[in-house]
Amino acid sequence: DPLDWSMSDVQTWLIWVTLELSLQSFDLTKVSYTGRQLIERGRSSFLKLLPESISDVVWEHFQILVK
Repeated sequence: DPLDWSMSDVQTWLIWVTLELSLQSFDLTKVSYTGRQLIERGRSSFLKLLPESISDVVWEHFQILVK
């Protein structure tokens, strides 16, 4: 459950989703949030954390996990 994810869990998921979906890699240090914090930030703030070319795909995957 992403609500329970630590910062480390979020970074592990981001690495996994990037590799699994063959997405552009990016600087993970920009995403220093827990799962709960990412949920609370909302879509527009979340999208600003990632490169534009992958942000929508990663957001959609995150939303699937949240539900």
